[in-house]
Amino acid sequence: MNELDPQKHALRTELKARRAALSPTERQRLSEQACAHLLASPIWQQAQVIGIFRSIGAEISTQPLFAEAEARQQVLACPFIQGREEPLGFRAVDPHTVWHQGPLRTLEPSPASEVIRLQTLDLVVVPGLAFDHQGGRLGYGGGYYDRTLPHTGPAVMLAFACQRVPCVPMGPTDQPVLGVVTEHGAALRSVIMAPPP
Repeated sequence: MNELDPQKHALRTELKARRAALSPTERQRLSEQACAHLLASPIWQQAQVIGIFRSIGAEISTQPLFAEAEARQQVLACPFIQGREEPLGFRAVDPHTVWHQGPLRTLEPSPASEVIRLQTLDLVVVPGLAFDHQGGRLGYGGGYYDRTLPHTGPAVMLAFACQRVPCVPMGPTDQPVLGVVTEHGAALRSVIMAPPP
């Protein structure tokens, strides 16, 4: 057992409760605001191939990003689990993609969708439970993104502001993100990128 595991477990429990306390209406409103900030950021606008998760449960909604990416002719790719100790794979998605439930109850594109190589992802938008403004991110405990991000372009976490903590406990294999986007704006390693007026 890793010495950080008890800290991470306690933090996951707390952050799940914080996120679940948001009403569906508030969750939708904050999700739309956060997505608008991400869409306005240079890191999104300059990316051609973007890895992105499809939200489930109480996660912040990524739905507004899908329509905008199609309008801008950007390629979106969603993750699928290749194996318990493997990096995630990504498949291209569009409005006609068929989805199925993956091993961890996440929604994954069907195997009929085109596989996108990790090295071609210009940007990866990742989920998570907690973040700090030093690039620390706490996921769900499987380590899938930690094994994936060393092989991709930069990663940003999309989250609600209530998921911020002073310091995320990070081990040697935990991968930091370039920044975090919430309903308050896009913070890239403590550099706040406000949306245009």
